[in-house]
Parts: sequence; structure tokens; C-alpha cells
Amino acid sequence: SFLSQAADSFCLGDIVESSIRSKQNWDLLPVQAIFSSVFPGFFAHGSLQQLINFPQWLGRNSKQNRLRRIIRELAVHVCHEANVTSGNLTNDYLGLLNQKIVQPLIKEGVSGVDDALAVMETYSLTREDIDSINELVSFPGKPELFSKVETKVKSAFTRAYNKASLLTPYSTGLPRKVRFRDAEDDDEVAGMDSDADEVEKEESPAEKSLEDDGMIKRKGKSAPRGRGAGRARRRGGGRG
Repeated sequence: SFLSQAADSFCLGDIVESSIRSKQNWDLLPVQAIFSSVFPGFFAHGSLQQLINFPQWLGRNSKQNRLRRIIRELAVHVCHEANVTSGNLTNDYLGLLNQKIVQPLIKEGVSGVDDALAVMETYSLTREDIDSINELVSFPGKPELFSKVETKVKSAFTRAYNKASLLTPYSTGLPRKVRFRDAEDDDEVAGMDSDADEVEKEESPAEKSLEDDGMIKRKGKSAPRGRGAGRARRRGGGRG
């Protein structure tokens, strides 16, 4: 009860803090300090006789949420054959489906693989669904039914499932991202190409006119200078 009163004090402190920040009531700071620190310390003083198992509860809560998600997925898979809800599936169907799929593998061995695959195909189940069903119907302290199947039978069952490629009315993987180009885009690209060809055709006469224009001088290659020409220039400059 003291821990409950301390938690209530923390909640009141959060309410006061929200009022301080939203309405700028900074005069309430001493009140928030009392609710957030003084009262919880007063109620929770002393020592505990046992450890607090709050972290263990977090782990169990995470597992519970995961199992609930698995049950919803199984209900979506099975609903194409049977109109069930998550509650009906857990209470009425999962145990029976587990027996129908796993018992032929235990009793008949490799020859019972076809019967197990037939049940899976009827209810649109995948290989991962079998592991999920075994986890959901198992209880602490009791071995899973699928663990009684021999290893060679499990391998044959997995190979037969992969080879059969059972069709399901739902998607079992992420679709590939494929980009399709519309016909309008193709027309625009074709139009751009044709415009570029016309521009090239229009520019080609202009280039020819530039070559024939007399006001534009084209830089040509200069003749190489010889040693004799350089000496003649130096002699002529000395005489002048």
C-alpha cells in the first residue's frame, strides 16, 4: 500500500508539472517538489522484504504480445477455410490442427508427410506456422508434440514442403519493387529525341555559314622557324 501511495504522489507531481509548463505557473514549483520527492520518500522509506520482479514482468509482457501477434496471423491464414476469431482459434482449432499435422509424422514416419502437407494446404498454413502452433499449444513442463518426430522425418517433411511450393491466398514475402514507365513517359522521351534531332539539323547550316564568313579568321598552323631565318633577322636589325 505504501508503494501505491508513492506512485500516486508521482502522478500528482506530473500533473502539477504539466500545469506549470502549460500555464507558466512557476509558483507551483514547491508543490511539485513535495509531490515528486518528499511524499514518495516518506511513503517508501524502510526496506523491502523481497525483490521487485518488475523486469521479469516486462519480459513476460513482451512474449505475450508476440504470441498475440502470432495468433492474429494464424487467424488470417485459417480464415479462408474456417470462419474463426482469435479466441476460437486458440481454444478449438490449434490443438486439433497440431494433432492432424504432427501425428502422421510420429506414427507413419516419412510416409505420413503427404498427409501432413494435405492438412497444411487445406488450411493455408506455412512451415513457420507449424512451429508457432507447437509453441502455442505447449505448456510449461511438458514436451512439445513436434519434438517426438524423428530428425530424418523432420528433414523429409521440410524438403517435401519446399519442393511442393504450396500456394497460399496471401503473400508470404516482400514484393519486389518494379518501376513501370507509362506510355506518356515514352511519348515524352520520343518527343525529346525528335526535338534534339531537329535542333541538330537546324544548327548544321549555321556551322557551315560560320566557316564561309569572311569576318571570322581561323587560326592556322604557323610555319616552323628555321635557324637561317632567325640569323637573317638579327643581322638586319643590327644594320638598321
